[in-house]
Amino acid sequence: TMDERRKIRMRCYEKTILLGFLIWFVYPCRAQDTLLTDFRGTPLPPSLTGRISLELDRVPLREALLNVSKSGKFHLNFSESIIPEGIRVSVRANNERSADVLSRVLENTGLDFAVSGRDQIVLVKRSFNGSEARYTLSGFISDSRTGEVLIGTNVIASPLSTGCSSNSYGFYSLTLPEGSYNVQYRFIGYRPKNRTIRLTGDTRQDIELDGTIIPGEPVIVTAAIENQNVTSTQMGIVQFSPQKVREVPLFLGEQDLLRTIHLLPGVAPAREADCGFYVRGGNADQNLILLDEAPVYNAVHFLGTFSVFNADAIRDVTLIKGSAPPRYGGRLASVLDIQMNEGNLKSFQGSGGVGLIFSRLTLQGPLIKDKCSFMISGRRTYVDVLAKLFTKNEDVNNARFFFYDLNTKLNYRLGPKDRLYLSGYFGNDVLGTSSEFDPDEDVKLSWGNKTGTLRWNHLFSDRLFLNSSLIFSRFKYGMNVGADEDVFDYASTISDLTLKEDFDHFIHPKHTLRYGFQSMYHTYRPAHIHINGDDPFDMTIGERHSLEGALYCAHEWSISDRLTLGYGFRYAMFSVEGSRDRFDWDDMAGAPDDFWDIAFHQDDRKVYSGLEPRLTVNQRINESSSIKLGYARNYQNVHMLSGSTSGTPLNVWHPSSSKIKPQRSDQVSIGYFRNFKNNLLEMSVEWFYKDMRNQIDYLDGANFIMSSFFESELGFGRGWAYGVEFLLRKRLGVLTGWIAYTWSRSMRRIDAINNGDPYPARNDRPHDFSAVCMVRLSKRWTFSANWVFYSGIPITISYGNYQVDDRVINAYTPRNGYRLPAYHRLDIGFTLHTKRGGAWNFTLYNAYGRKNAYTILIRENNNRTEAVRLSICSFLPSVSYHFTL
Repeated sequence: TMDERRKIRMRCYEKTILLGFLIWFVYPCRAQDTLLTDFRGTPLPPSLTGRISLELDRVPLREALLNVSKSGKFHLNFSESIIPEGIRVSVRANNERSADVLSRVLENTGLDFAVSGRDQIVLVKRSFNGSEARYTLSGFISDSRTGEVLIGTNVIASPLSTGCSSNSYGFYSLTLPEGSYNVQYRFIGYRPKNRTIRLTGDTRQDIELDGTIIPGEPVIVTAAIENQNVTSTQMGIVQFSPQKVREVPLFLGEQDLLRTIHLLPGVAPAREADCGFYVRGGNADQNLILLDEAPVYNAVHFLGTFSVFNADAIRDVTLIKGSAPPRYGGRLASVLDIQMNEGNLKSFQGSGGVGLIFSRLTLQGPLIKDKCSFMISGRRTYVDVLAKLFTKNEDVNNARFFFYDLNTKLNYRLGPKDRLYLSGYFGNDVLGTSSEFDPDEDVKLSWGNKTGTLRWNHLFSDRLFLNSSLIFSRFKYGMNVGADEDVFDYASTISDLTLKEDFDHFIHPKHTLRYGFQSMYHTYRPAHIHINGDDPFDMTIGERHSLEGALYCAHEWSISDRLTLGYGFRYAMFSVEGSRDRFDWDDMAGAPDDFWDIAFHQDDRKVYSGLEPRLTVNQRINESSSIKLGYARNYQNVHMLSGSTSGTPLNVWHPSSSKIKPQRSDQVSIGYFRNFKNNLLEMSVEWFYKDMRNQIDYLDGANFIMSSFFESELGFGRGWAYGVEFLLRKRLGVLTGWIAYTWSRSMRRIDAINNGDPYPARNDRPHDFSAVCMVRLSKRWTFSANWVFYSGIPITISYGNYQVDDRVINAYTPRNGYRLPAYHRLDIGFTLHTKRGGAWNFTLYNAYGRKNAYTILIRENNNRTEAVRLSICSFLPSVSYHFTL
């Protein structure tokens, strides 16, 4: 039949695709077996496979080696100290391969050769049993001015050209054959440092690098620019320091990390003037945001206007959009890993800023020089204070609207193998005014995060590194209404307690293992109500507890100079218990006296588990380009339920349950990476497809505030997202910046919504373009600009109404069936560096005053219903001053 023939063809296609993949994947691994290689399996260059003729009669070993290299026209590098004395060589070769002749010369000498470049060959020493004598060079890399560790520093050992990078804690480990090496330590924005090291045993070498970027000095292009985007296996990853992007045009004069990542490909802002973000078609709650390893559940202030991250307190930011390493998990879309400053171990240092909205101050310095340091950073808005000074309106004077942040960190070096870190974040938004019904009553809304991280780093050996972490995180939203003793309190809370053990095992330059486990205890309190007065009342609605755990292991294997494989797995487990959601509010009418006890104390335990494989492949085409392939599966058991796209705190976090299944995603990505002009220009093109299961969306008319009955308000189904991302970046020079473009789609299909037809997700943006440039005009002046364009946001609106039995009923578009007009904006800024190390920043946000649509309002006007486009931002000038102490 036709169906049978179709199935047979599909099976043939599947087998053909599988066979093609196996040939593509296995052939590079097997090809080197058919080639002439050195003892490590590295293919030999043409100079060693070419044929030579020579005759040596009892020639000293050193002279014989030089004759062979001269005849073969290759460079032979070796240390004089490893050449045995008294050995004379007799060799007769007629049209033989250079490698064969060199091997015969080295017989019974205890030496062998290794390939370290196109024509670079290095001699290495072997032990007496025939195996290679290898030793480990390791240590920590830090900033010479502050003592803070540097993440991702490249360590290159010549002449082997073998290298590694420092991990998230500044530690590096490189195992090499015995011999002498010129080791270079290179990090963007720092002067390279060279060390000549004679490796005759395991060696500890801690390095301090000097910064080169000084305000007022032109940036000098050095060899510090690496091919890391080409050589690494990771895809969809962006890493930057806030100090390196301080001159991007600022919103209201304040640098914001989340606004910076809006300008990257694959990242879409939530709305105008909103710091929320979507990554590759995922929802906002599908981003794992970590601050010193602690999860942050609400990352915005001022209803989304600013992020909770004070740039002065931040050392390093890493965004992972693609196949995240197995040590990360629990979210489907992305990982935003933020590390706070560790504190200056060398000297006292202060910095801060004064702007239109808030001021900030950061202090850091040594408690014990080179051993123990502290960092404390705070900021607070003063909109409420200025409003009281410049207006006599009583309502304004009674209003309170401000937020504050406090970051702290303590860094203690217990010894050469142990370090201890204690860090914390405390932030809150406060909105208060008088009650509409009783002027003597106060209404106060507050929401904020608290995090704490205790971290211990330990070196078991030069190759085995451990990071142990104990982490606390809490997000709380509260409302307080009343005066004197009559007070109504409402609070919604989610809190976590986490234990993590992460091991980095540097087995060999070609093999690195990372493994560990995580255990997290969640407590969910969607609503807690407390009433004081003559008839006190206290109730907690929908409280649940869950235990989330994971085991992971990852192996990065450099199969050859051109092929690197990274693979691993994460096994995730989730157990939840709490009250069942069995009824609706209407069921309470006429309920028996024990209704509440029955409703809220039925235990419901559910256990989920799943395997999350991860795979990345890097196939180098040449020295400046590569093709990468990535696959990742992720599960998510913590869900944010919200009917809003703004940065409102009125969201409910809910665990997986008997009805809400864990969300799951499978993402495949393919990328082409290329560097141009001596690595000054960096280009990448990435294609991705993401299949998402058990997706959650709210039903029409859903309400999650002060409700325990979330599950009856939800629909469940499938989602998918796909697209292409393009990035062209210039990192150093007088002119720096990047161009980013993304074409993507994000769709959902849920049976209970839109009649089961597919509909665009609210993060669906087919076109997203951004261009950023920074120009150093002189030693003191810098100009910057960025222009952004993206497709309008899809929304659901009323397009008309009709009347039934004297009632007016609105007619709505299909779910997200209307799209706002396209958004575009130009921002420009100038930065003036003062002679005392400060900087004035002048910014014009939305320079040509484009009135972009924030939303569409439906209103009645003279008995007619009309749609009105609401815009909230025209051009906004601002000025701020950054200073150092």
